[in-house]
Amino acid sequence: MALTTMLPASMIFAAFIAVLGIFLKFCCIQTALVLVVGMVLAIVSWQKWVHRQHPLMELARGIKGAAPADLTARADRIAAKKALARVPQSQEEELKMLDTTPSPRFAVDDAGWLEHLDKEGYAVVAAVADQADLSRAEDLLWEFLEKTTSWRRCANETWTDEGIGGIGSVQNGLVNGAGMGQSAFLWHLRTLHNVRRVFECIWNTSDLIVSFDGANVFRPWNHGFRKTVGGWWHVDQGRAKQGRHAVQGFVSLTPANSRTGGLTVVPRSHLRFAEIVEDQQNPNIDYCTVQSYCPVFQDVSRRLVCCEPGDLVLWDSRTVHANAPAPETPSAPADKLLRAVGYICMTPKSFAPDDVLIGRRSAYEHRFSTSHWPHKLDLGSGSDEPPQSLNDAPPAVIALVG
Repeated sequence: MALTTMLPASMIFAAFIAVLGIFLKFCCIQTALVLVVGMVLAIVSWQKWVHRQHPLMELARGIKGAAPADLTARADRIAAKKALARVPQSQEEELKMLDTTPSPRFAVDDAGWLEHLDKEGYAVVAAVADQADLSRAEDLLWEFLEKTTSWRRCANETWTDEGIGGIGSVQNGLVNGAGMGQSAFLWHLRTLHNVRRVFECIWNTSDLIVSFDGANVFRPWNHGFRKTVGGWWHVDQGRAKQGRHAVQGFVSLTPANSRTGGLTVVPRSHLRFAEIVEDQQNPNIDYCTVQSYCPVFQDVSRRLVCCEPGDLVLWDSRTVHANAPAPETPSAPADKLLRAVGYICMTPKSFAPDDVLIGRRSAYEHRFSTSHWPHKLDLGSGSDEPPQSLNDAPPAVIALVG
């Protein structure tokens, strides 16, 4: 803290008089006056420095006129929403509000899942992976984790925050570092026949490209591991995009229910997308946090999307979603992950411009992850492994890279 903010003005004045007396005692009047003037100027300069403003505040002082109409309207809308909103809930209160009843599960050949996706904004397609697929996926997931972290599959004492924090988030379980998007684990899931069939049905084409997305893991917090957080509601599509532009998904290696936690959604919120993102400041950013005062939270329930191992869970990118820990105490054993999923999103190759397709091939060869958008090149982390050639990849992989 500056000296002038600690001492009262009377003390500063008294000190000034004392110094002046010393000058007059030992110096001539002219010299004393010069010294006093210099001292006054120094104090004034010092006070200006102490009370200086941030450059942005100085710039703001020079702005004249009324605030822009759109900014004022946005502020008024937000104020009105806050006035009508309920008091924000704590995490535990939010968890109690979740509908954890079993979600409808549809067979791959049942057109009902697509209807449910259109109507509710999410859907569960049952058993896209069989037991052999799941066993292989679990092996590949642990191969990646053991290669890139200090975690060891058969030693849960190694499942530390520091271990997973290097390649993901201990807060929400996301794993997207160290080139996870090009891992054998995710390519195994992406090339499953039934996974492709589902996305071909969504887009009515077989000419698809896939995201180089990540994974998600929860540890069994009933055995002392850190509990993840929920309530980070958002949509993964910006206001500049209207209509359906992407359907996100994951294949789950584990069950999802009230004792595991998992994906949470606000059903039918995709139908209110324009309302949800109307206050987004940059409409070109394909991520928008949904605040607790948003009207969609005031009159719509929230759901934990339940599923079984091998299911493909889908949701429209306009659907308000997050993930959440188990609302009830887990019963999982200490040596098994509570949740393990691999994210997958496919869109038509025709959605991607030529420069993105070129960049995707380079991303594959240099082992870089991306966001969930296949037809955008949002590069994420890379791998320490040497480059690979797309020409050496299996035909199914070449096709999905584009």
